[in-house]
Amino acid sequence: TLRLDSLAGPGLTPPPPVTLAMLPAWPNPANPAVNIRFRAAAGIVTTLRIVDMRGHVVRELNNVPGEGGWQTVIWNGQTDRGRMAPSGVYLIRLESGGELRTERVTLAR
Repeated sequence: TLRLDSLAGPGLTPPPPVTLAMLPAWPNPANPAVNIRFRAAAGIVTTLRIVDMRGHVVRELNNVPGEGGWQTVIWNGQTDRGRMAPSGVYLIRLESGGELRTERVTLAR
C-alpha cells in the first residue's frame, strides 16, 4: 500500500502549522470603520494594534489570549484617547507567540 506521509521523503518533516493569520482589512479605504479578521493560536496572548506611519500606537484593540479560530475586531477610527484619528495610512499589527503579521489600511474621512 502507498502511504501519503511517506511521499515527503526520508528525514523531511512537515511544515509547522500556521498559528497566526490575518485577512486583508475590509473595507479599505475605510470610512468610518474597518473590519479586521484574524486567527491566533488558542491560549497565546495576541496583541492587535493600529500604528501610524511614524510607528506610534494609535489604538490597541486586542491584548488577550487567542481563541484558535477566526475572530473579527472592528476599528472605528478612534484613538486610545477616544478622538477620531486623521485621514491617512495606518498599519494593523498583529503579534502572537513571536509571530507578526502586518496589513495596511487607509482611513478616509
